[in-house]
Amino acid sequence: MIIGITGKYCAGKDLAAEYIVSKGFTHYSLSNFIREEAKRRNLVSDRPTLINLGNELRERYGPGVLGKKALEQFEPGKNYVVSSIRNPAEVKELRASPAFTLVGLDAPLDLRWKRMQERPDKQDNIRTYEEFVASERAEQSADPTKQQLHLVFTLADVVIMNDSSKEQLYSQIDQLLRQ
Repeated sequence: MIIGITGKYCAGKDLAAEYIVSKGFTHYSLSNFIREEAKRRNLVSDRPTLINLGNELRERYGPGVLGKKALEQFEPGKNYVVSSIRNPAEVKELRASPAFTLVGLDAPLDLRWKRMQERPDKQDNIRTYEEFVASERAEQSADPTKQQLHLVFTLADVVIMNDSSKEQLYSQIDQLLRQ
C-alpha cells in the first residue's frame, strides 16, 4: 500500500506521516530527492531554495519527476507513506501503482497560522500572517512545472479535516488504514 499525503502549510502532513510510519510504513518525502540534489550542488536546504530547485527539476525532467523517483525507490510488497506531493503530475506517476491512495489534509487558515507560529524550528522563515498567506498562494501556479498544490488537493481520494486533536487525526487515519 502507498499512501500519499498532500495539504497546505501546517495542516498536519508530517504528524500524519509519522503516525502512519508507526503503523509499519516507510516514509518517503518527495522533498528528500530535492534536498539530495541541493546537497550535491552545495546549496542551502531552506524552503525557497527547495521550491526553486524542485521547479527546476520539473522543468528539466518533466513535472512528474519526483513521483517517478519515489516509485523507483519502492520495493514490491512494502508499505509506504509519501509526503511533499505538490504537483498533479507527481500524483499521476504515483497512481501507476494500483496500491496508491492520496490523502488531502486540511485545517482552517487561522488554526494553521497558529501552528506555524508554534513551530520550534521556524525553518520556513515566515514571520507574518501576510507572508503565510502569500507563501500559500505561491504554491498555486498555473505553470505545470511549478507547485500546484490547489490542483493536487482536488485529486485526493480522501480528505481529512485536521481541526481538532492529534487523537482525532489518528482516529481518522486508523479508519483509512482499515479500509
